[in-house]
Amino acid sequence: MKRKIRWPTMTRVSMIAMTIVAMIVVMVKTDTSAIRIASAADSPKPPDEGKQAAAAKGVTAAAKAAAAAKVGEGVKQAAEVVKPPVNFYYSVRAGGTVYPEVHNLAGFAGVQGKSITNVAIRVDKGTVQYHVHVMGGGWLPYVTGCNWKDGKNGYAGNGKVIDAIQVIYTTPADILKAHGVQKAQYRVSPVKGNYWPWQYNNEKSSGQDGYAGTIGHPMDRFQIQ
Repeated sequence: MKRKIRWPTMTRVSMIAMTIVAMIVVMVKTDTSAIRIASAADSPKPPDEGKQAAAAKGVTAAAKAAAAAKVGEGVKQAAEVVKPPVNFYYSVRAGGTVYPEVHNLAGFAGVQGKSITNVAIRVDKGTVQYHVHVMGGGWLPYVTGCNWKDGKNGYAGNGKVIDAIQVIYTTPADILKAHGVQKAQYRVSPVKGNYWPWQYNNEKSSGQDGYAGTIGHPMDRFQIQ
């Protein structure tokens, strides 16, 4: 008969211990892998530059579209503005030269640096009367015409330097009914200076002077509408 071999007690203990250690190692590795997987899943992904660029372009395009819409609306509103019912045409003489006629506020009559001596004004509807104040003198008589060849009623001024002007517009019945009272709105600038405030006909209320200009100061630019 063969004898059964009995392993020493310490050998069995060692084998059990080694088995336990191996199991612990496997468990630790498994937990570590799980942690790594979890960390990878939880950590934020790097931004997709392509998507960000596309989003930025989308925002820019939207902003441009909105701006274009505003511009379009502005153009539409400008197109809807009613044109002035009355048109003013005017010109001046300065330094012995009569300068081209100006329409409303398309420009100004005169040349900066050159004192105005005469003014001629006309309108396409209604009537206008105007007169000027000359340096060292007084107010000259009103005129109602607009003709540089007519020295009596074709323009205001006597050849001397002007320092103030008064313009009065009278609204005709048809415009009065459709648009209400219209007034001459005008202003001047002193020689090589900035424009003085707008004046309306010969009004003196609300800070108006009743005329444009300052007595004693020659003018070089004139505007009216």
